[in-house]
Amino acid sequence: MNMVGIWRWLGRQRAYEEGARTATRASRASAAPTLIAATGVPGMQVIDVRGEALGHAVDALIECRTGHISYFVVATGGIAGIDEKLRAVPMAAVDCRADGFMVLETGAEFERRRTLEPGEWPGREPSHKRSSGKDAARVASPAKETSDAVAQG
Repeated sequence: MNMVGIWRWLGRQRAYEEGARTATRASRASAAPTLIAATGVPGMQVIDVRGEALGHAVDALIECRTGHISYFVVATGGIAGIDEKLRAVPMAAVDCRADGFMVLETGAEFERRRTLEPGEWPGREPSHKRSSGKDAARVASPAKETSDAVAQG
């Protein structure tokens, strides 16, 4: 990779990002905003049903077969990523807005959701129900996911 290659990649990436921002702005201006750029999900604000800040979106996981968002990973607490807690929230429990996401529960209900390890996110949509500790949804390992996909394929 040389400087010309980096310059060309950055220019192309900037054009792609501007295209996504244009579509998002056009959607906001419509009667019923319906689009956000997938590249913009990380860092978007996440609030609870009372409008109180919970944290920020880390990522959205998309189902390959349907193209629908299965769940969002939300980071809360901590400073500069240190001691933050990650939680998976199924799309059914999220209201997507042009300027962020609203979890359709109170902050206290959200806090009862099982926390995730940074490298071990669910391989399937987490339960819409919040865990009480013992009945937390199982986190599938990447090796198990691969063998499940091969078996199903």
